[in-house]
Amino acid sequence: MVSASSIFLFRQFFRTLPKDLEDAARIDGCSEPMIWLRVIMPLSGPVVTVVALFQFQGSWNAFVWPLVMSSSERLYTISVGMYSLAYGSGSLTSMAELFQSVLLAGSVMAVLPILFLFIAFQRQFVQGIALTGLK
Repeated sequence: MVSASSIFLFRQFFRTLPKDLEDAARIDGCSEPMIWLRVIMPLSGPVVTVVALFQFQGSWNAFVWPLVMSSSERLYTISVGMYSLAYGSGSLTSMAELFQSVLLAGSVMAVLPILFLFIAFQRQFVQGIALTGLK
């Protein structure tokens, strides 16, 4: 998926790269695709990590699109499943009060993958955010 914020982050990151790197690669005989492959892409690791985490989080937390597109309860995402458990008949049911512990456990399960990914890629994430904000 493509989002405007991802394009903006990439644009801001690429604007911070010095043109001297591209010029030095051209002097060394690199073509334009080789400059992208051997100079720019290796430096793009932090911003790629940030965009990948943002896209995963957006897909993981998606509510409306899976609700509209899934025809079976078996295909529901965690957020849609928790919503259908709490508001199955259109209003808060007495069953939701009974399943409050299940809803809270589902909330924890919905947050854990994002939390683990952030912890695993924290250095690249912070570095990517810091680099896209510099001029």
